[in-house]
Parts: sequence; structure tokens; C-alpha cells
Amino acid sequence: MEKYVLQSGEIYLDGAATSIKSVEMATKHADNIIKYGFNPLSSHPALVFLQESLLKSRERLLSYFNLSPFDFSVTYCSGSTEALNLIIKGLFFSSRKRRIITSELEHKAVLETIKYLETLGAELIYVPHNHEGVIQISAIEELFNSDTLCVVLMHVNNETGEINDVEGISEVCNSFDIPFICDTTQAIGKEVTDFSYFDAFVGSAHKFGAPFGTGFLIRKKTIQIDNIFHGGSQEEYYRPGTHNLPGIMTMIECLEEGYQTPDATFKNSIFMELGLNKDDRIGVNNTPFIYAFQVNDVDSFINAHPKFIIGRGSACNSGLIQPSHVYSSLGYDKNVIRISF
Repeated sequence: MEKYVLQSGEIYLDGAATSIKSVEMATKHADNIIKYGFNPLSSHPALVFLQESLLKSRERLLSYFNLSPFDFSVTYCSGSTEALNLIIKGLFFSSRKRRIITSELEHKAVLETIKYLETLGAELIYVPHNHEGVIQISAIEELFNSDTLCVVLMHVNNETGEINDVEGISEVCNSFDIPFICDTTQAIGKEVTDFSYFDAFVGSAHKFGAPFGTGFLIRKKTIQIDNIFHGGSQEEYYRPGTHNLPGIMTMIECLEEGYQTPDATFKNSIFMELGLNKDDRIGVNNTPFIYAFQVNDVDSFINAHPKFIIGRGSACNSGLIQPSHVYSSLGYDKNVIRISF
């Protein structure tokens, strides 16, 4: 598909890091900047429509997920990392319970947040998983005690594409009245699910074709959290600062229009040219958007295919390439590549 071919000629295959952006989206966003690029809380009569648009945007976002504004609330923020910090820390500071259950396969936005809370008294407990990255749901219940604050698990793994059984996780959590916080970053706009399974979930606009710097936390109104930010009164004091209304509007429009996915013919041609068999991917219940493969040598593989922009299956911190904690937890070495759309 043409949208995956960059102006420089390379083929972009790292959508799990950030999705490819279309000219149509850029044009739409430019128009929204002109129309909505003011303070939405302005009281000037000429700008009252901004407040109305912001209010309506919450209804549109919840409607996209088939959720009721009577049961769920929306907090706009910069993306999933900020949203996860807000819900996990906010829940921790609002309660005396200290046990947080998660997995070693989560994004660092979850793991580093909980590890920080460990310094404040949180108890971090990992759910077991198998070699393919499948969470053992039966083990979750055994980890519950009277001090359990919440369960934090992702829907789709950002490095393997493994899809967790979120319905099963939700059932276990609900039976013990334990909040289930789900990192749905890689699923939104791509995987179909019942979002009412989650007591809270998050999203980043740039993962589904919209601009950077916009995202959201959606949570049940029964989930009470403390503020972790201070400043203005925006977002009911949970996320102070002037709203990025142009980004919010473009994000919702992109969701409503749907994320364009590559067809099977295109993907098969990519795998053939790279000499990969998609049946050899890591995992057993994967999304069709993320593929991870073990190769003999990552550097040699990438150098042999210079026209493809491929995920290295590693995290880049301060310019240093480090082995992925996810692949290490699954027993793989550093020689894993990720292809994602």
C-alpha cells in the first residue's frame, strides 16, 4: 500500500512505535488548528462554540467505544504514558491498599510507574505467563488478598502482538471487586472488544493515524482517583493545562473514520521479500498488526534489507540500544525483530 512508502522510498514497518500519518489527516488537522486553535474555556461569545465542541467530543469518544457518559468519564491528556501514570498513581494515592498485580510483559509506562510506587510502599506482584507470552488467568485469583489495589494488564502486547483474554481477566477481577486497568494502546482502532470490561483504559492518538501529543484516560465513574498534577481546573483538576482541542478533534475524527489496515496480499509480499514465514512469529494468539520474529542476527538482518524500517525489538534509552525486557522475559535473546502496521 502506498501509505507505507515514505518520500525517501523506504517502506515503513514500525507502526507499533507510531503509526504512519496520511496527507489527508495532516490536512484535516491543519484545518482543525485554524478552527479550534484557541482556549476552549474562553468566555468570549465568539469562542463559546469551543466549549460546546469539547463537551461534545467526550460524548463522541464514549460513543465510539459504545459506552455511556452516565457510567464513564473521559480525561484528555498527552497520551497513554501520562494516562497510565494518572490512573495508577491516582488510584494508589486515593487508597490504603498497596498490592498491584501486573506482568513482566507490560510497557515501561506501567512497570516504571509501579516501581516508583514501590518506593512509597506499593507491593508489585507479577502474574505468571508462558513462553509465548500468554497470561495465566487462573493464577490471578490466587494473587488476590485484602490489600489488593488493582490489576494492570495490557490488551495487545506492543512487542509480540499477543492478545490477552481481557474478558477472562475482567471476569476474575469483577468477581472479587478488584479494578481492572487495561493498557489498550495497541488495540484501539484495530481490535474489536467490549470496552465495558475495563474499569479504566487508555489510548494514544499517534498509534492509530492521528497526531502526536493527544490521548485519553477513560474510567468508570465509580473509580475514584486523587490528583497527581496541580495547576488549573481543566479536566476536573486531573489534568491541568490548556486543552489541545485541535488534537482532540482530529483524534476523534480519525477513530470515527477507521484505521486503514494493509491487506493480506501486501503483508504476504512483505514477508516474502524479507524471507520470513508469518507462521513462525512469536506468540499463539496474535493481532494481525504486530509480528515478532527471532532471527540469527538483528544487525545483519536489518543491513540486508535497507529499504525497510523495522522495529529492532528493543528499547532505546538515552541513545543506547538495550535488549527488550519483554523478549528477555519470554526467554529470547536480543535477536528479535518486530514488523508492525
